[in-house]
Amino acid sequence: MEELQTISTLQGVEIALRKELEHIAEGYIKVGYLLKKTRDAEFYKEKGYADVFEFAKETFNISRTWAIRFMQINDTYSIDGNSPEIQEKYRGYGSSKLSEMLALPEEVREVVPRDATVREIREVKEVIRETEDRYSPQMSLCDIAPEEHQEAGQRHCVVYEFSKERRKRLSLRNALEMDMGRRAKKRKV
Repeated sequence: MEELQTISTLQGVEIALRKELEHIAEGYIKVGYLLKKTRDAEFYKEKGYADVFEFAKETFNISRTWAIRFMQINDTYSIDGNSPEIQEKYRGYGSSKLSEMLALPEEVREVVPRDATVREIREVKEVIRETEDRYSPQMSLCDIAPEEHQEAGQRHCVVYEFSKERRKRLSLRNALEMDMGRRAKKRKV
């Protein structure tokens, strides 16, 4: 606590906030794990609750919606989909981004960079939704993307659609590099 009180620059605040937001995201993973464990082992019955949702609401004032979200976050981002530990590739995203990314297809989630904002993730979701609404269910986004981007694969077409207006924040090249396991230079923190 004292360490936070001695921060005297914006850079110091940014570093501290990133660290705290990462802890919150890891907390979401752990809460989801514990709720799933309570559900699967039926621990809630020990105190007469009908289900894990009633237990979560009565004991911690966690709504059904949030209990489900915590469990989905654990399913999606924890090691092996059922552990109290976050997968390394999702460290540093923060709880809000992880929550927003739940609605993205896995192949798109995997290429969202850590520095994308929640707003940008929502815009990606909107591009996907609009494409699904506008085109036949048999068509993929790659069917309507420019030909040079079709060869990159479906997930890259989605990122291309999103990034064509925001090339400074997320370029197709960066998404491809991330997907292939290469990293662009890290930003100085």
